[in-house]
Amino acid sequence: MGADVERMRKAEEIVNRYLERMPDAYEVYHNDPFYRAQITLMRRTLISVEMAMADEGIAEETIIIVLRTVMYGAQDES
Repeated sequence: MGADVERMRKAEEIVNRYLERMPDAYEVYHNDPFYRAQITLMRRTLISVEMAMADEGIAEETIIIVLRTVMYGAQDES
């Protein structure tokens, strides 16, 4: 279970950084149920992808690159 929690933290960090970079994103997240549902779906998707790749023995660096690419459309967070 410890490894699963650690893996989920990577996906959570990426989603949280995404929200931090968007002006008023946290306010919208708390006030707009549609936006909150979209972010929740993205978070769950990233967690599932992260866990599946880790279970297949994919290196952590590669997992982070894939998660960033899914979230941002690029390997970095720009």
